[in-house]
Amino acid sequence: MTYYIIGLTGRNASGKGKVASLLTKRSFSYHSLSDTLRTKLAEEGTEESRDNLIAIGNRLREEGGPGILADLMRKNIVT
Repeated sequence: MTYYIIGLTGRNASGKGKVASLLTKRSFSYHSLSDTLRTKLAEEGTEESRDNLIAIGNRLREEGGPGILADLMRKNIVT
C-alpha cells in the first residue's frame, strides 16, 4: 500500500486548518507539530502556554536540528 504525507504550511489564518479539515473528512489522518510540542511540555511537567511552546520548540531545534519536530511527530504516525 502506498502512503502519502502532505505537509501544510502558511501564515496564521491562511487556511491550513480548513484544508486539514477537508482532508480528515476524506479519511486522512491529521498530526500537528504544536501537538508534538504540547506532548513534550506535558512530559516535562511544564505549563502549556504560547511562550513555553515557542521556547521548547526553539530548544529542540537547537539540540536536534531544524527537522527534529517533524522527526518527533513522524514517530507518532501509525500506518
